[in-house]
Amino acid sequence: SSGINAEWPLRPGLDPKSKIVYVGNLTWWTTDLDVQHACTSLNVRDIINVKFYENRSNGQSKGYCCIDLGSINSAKTLLHELRNVTIHNEHPYVAIASKTPLYYFESALGIKNDDKKEKSTD
Repeated sequence: SSGINAEWPLRPGLDPKSKIVYVGNLTWWTTDLDVQHACTSLNVRDIINVKFYENRSNGQSKGYCCIDLGSINSAKTLLHELRNVTIHNEHPYVAIASKTPLYYFESALGIKNDDKKEKSTD
């Protein structure tokens, strides 16, 4: 379990206006099929894309992904119910797509802003 648990501030009180959600607290070996299976267990079947964020140095998953869905209702279902599903013995964290959950996912991994972005020279 990652260190994100104690300080996870994003409670699913708001209904999403986006069809994109972030899912974290996943093991590095979690696959898109694992995530799709968890979604279909909640009758969410309109998954357009699952994108995992990877560590650039070794290509290993950072333990979170972005799910692009076909409807806001599906995003709402995942936001409220996916945390009750177990994926590789972990309960995922789900958030509406924004910079805030990305910050917390990266913070839980101990990644500094300088490490995750390419430095621009212009």
